[in-house]
Amino acid sequence: MIQVRGFGDLAKLPPSKTHRLEIDIESHNGWIYSLIDEDDFGVYLSTHTFYEKSGIGIDELKSYGFNVEVISYEQSEREGYIYDNELETYVLPILKEGNQYE
Repeated sequence: MIQVRGFGDLAKLPPSKTHRLEIDIESHNGWIYSLIDEDDFGVYLSTHTFYEKSGIGIDELKSYGFNVEVISYEQSEREGYIYDNELETYVLPILKEGNQYE
C-alpha cells in the first residue's frame, strides 16, 4: 500500500485498472476519471482532499482501484512531517535533500 500525503504524491500514482488521476499540483486539486466509461464526468478532488474533516478516505480511492493509504495533513504534522512546497507533499525533515529544515 502506498502512503499518499499530498497532491504531489497523487500525481505520481499510475492509473488503476479502471481509473486514472489527473492532478493539478499547483492548484491542489484534481480529478478521478474512468478508463472504461467514456461518458464518465469524473470525480473532483478538491483542495480539501487531505483535511481530516472534509477529505477523501482510503475506501474512496480504493473503490477506484488505487492501493493507497491517504494520510491527512493533520496526521502528517502530528507525525513530524513538514510540507515541502517544491514537492507538493509532506516529507520528514531528515529525508529532505541537504537537510535544510534543521
